[in-house]
Amino acid sequence: MGTLYKSLLAILLLTQTACSFNAALFGWSDDSSKTPATDPGTGAAKVKGSFPLGAFGFTTEHKMFLKSTADGKFVFKTFTNEIVVTDSLGAVLHRFTPAVGEVTGIAVDSNNKLYITCTDSVLPNFTRYLKKFELDGTVIGNLVTYGDEDGNPSDADPNDSNTYVVGRPSSPFVTSDGTVYVAIFSEIRKYNAAGVLQDTIGLGHGAADGFIQGNPVYYVESDGAVYVVDDYTTRLQKFDSNGDFVSKITWPKQIDYIDNTSGIPVNIQGIPGSIIRNTDGSFVLTEYMGNEGFVVAFSSAGTFLWAKDGSDRNDADYPVFNGNLMYVSKYNNKYYVGFRDEVAIYNSDGTYAGNHKQRMTGAASVVRLANGTFYVGSGNGIHRYNAKGEWQESFAAGRMIYGLAASDSVLYAVDPTTSGLIYKYSFDGTAQGTITFAGPGAQPMGLSIDKDKTTLYVADGASVYKIPLSTEVAAAFGTGNYDVPAAVSAQKDGTVIVIDIVGGTTTTPKRFNADGTLASTNFDLATSGAIGMSLGVATDSKGRIYVSAALGNKVYVFEANGTFVTTYTSGSLSMPFGMTIDQHDDLFVADSGNSVVKKFSTTDGSIQAE
Repeated sequence: MGTLYKSLLAILLLTQTACSFNAALFGWSDDSSKTPATDPGTGAAKVKGSFPLGAFGFTTEHKMFLKSTADGKFVFKTFTNEIVVTDSLGAVLHRFTPAVGEVTGIAVDSNNKLYITCTDSVLPNFTRYLKKFELDGTVIGNLVTYGDEDGNPSDADPNDSNTYVVGRPSSPFVTSDGTVYVAIFSEIRKYNAAGVLQDTIGLGHGAADGFIQGNPVYYVESDGAVYVVDDYTTRLQKFDSNGDFVSKITWPKQIDYIDNTSGIPVNIQGIPGSIIRNTDGSFVLTEYMGNEGFVVAFSSAGTFLWAKDGSDRNDADYPVFNGNLMYVSKYNNKYYVGFRDEVAIYNSDGTYAGNHKQRMTGAASVVRLANGTFYVGSGNGIHRYNAKGEWQESFAAGRMIYGLAASDSVLYAVDPTTSGLIYKYSFDGTAQGTITFAGPGAQPMGLSIDKDKTTLYVADGASVYKIPLSTEVAAAFGTGNYDVPAAVSAQKDGTVIVIDIVGGTTTTPKRFNADGTLASTNFDLATSGAIGMSLGVATDSKGRIYVSAALGNKVYVFEANGTFVTTYTSGSLSMPFGMTIDQHDDLFVADSGNSVVKKFSTTDGSIQAE
């Protein structure tokens, strides 16, 4: 087996066993319509729905400052300072990284303008801003620049040994008339739509009425009243539109965290993440600390209504919310709770309504049945989606599925960590046994089925095997005509394309006759340039051949006679592996590095959203 192939395989296996990617597949975990495909069907309509399958969005890790808009958009910041805008199902509409040092908070007004509090550095003595953007990332301008306020003692956090000279602006809130509120440690500043300071809420850092002890989490009502919860107390204070203290209640905290690291027990409540005030005057708040996290609802008088710790999600990975930057937003009378790689959804009465959750890591292969159903092989098994891109179920847990093929009733899969076996599954995910095609040492990566769905071909980096499904007896195919066969595709004309890593270094597509004799190697690699490692090949109805470049992050296109046509690079491909082309000549690429399946038009190579 070639050095390049073995090196890449090692990289791929390491990648799939590492921590999850920042983007993954989304879908309803409690979907009641999980009826599996029982046959491939015929004449499926052109795919419509959300693409890529599992667009980076609701399932990214850390949805900081999650906010919803009236028209069903959601906005949040990732751990890497990127701003992501999604639709109500979590599919990405826009994503951009503002040119700032650190984003410290976001808000969206009624006109879908984005407000970002930020700094120009993550170091002390920074300049701080309130900036305004379009949702697509276009800069509208700076509303407030805080550089002239350096050294204000009220901005320093006395409880933080690493206190910055100035406080960081955070938690912006925009009212319907364009008034903007910004928190700066123990106070909240009120600005008009032009960014001119109008008032300050909070008398400074402290536990007395009218003071704010620590960083505030707050909500501004339509009448200008401001409801504030802070880090170090269990009070919720109400300030009027002039910034004057009105009243307070005690809210029902759920977390008592005891810190004994100093030898002196310190009772600290959970950190408030975000708060919503409902039209009936009740509140919903998130709090987190250590291994605990809660969504808490209470009345305007502070009376406990309900609390959720996430156990109703029945999640094996994270059985409960465990204090990982929880934020809540409201849309369509439901609460959306951003937590790790998911968004959990609760009805207005606190009953669990489902979630959007990461389904897979490292998409490696994809097949589409004629009825529109997708099966995606990945670093953590096989995942089934309907034609709209909605997750239905996952199976083959614990396996790395790098090759898939489907007959009229059986799904075939290979795992490069399992020598010489092809796994069989029914379309509902039930295991149907295995086919043995080689002995120890075989590392199958490529799998294909012929147009009559009677014969499988498998490539394992050392050999290609041909397996009639009637007997399931494997025979070597094309022996002596390749060095490192990494991918295989059975063609409609009976020929077979094998991606051979010649000398273990040079990717070369080769065409074989049905009897295994070499037909041609006339692919114009001089014009196309070196493809690099490839683990995917597919053909459209015109006979054009598509070859994925796993390390080159593109797809190469050749005519049937080997003439180079173009490359597809749109959609930020990252380690594209397996591919499939449906009856409408749409190309679906397993984009392993982004853990999604992307859809391309074979007419012009454009990335498709539906």
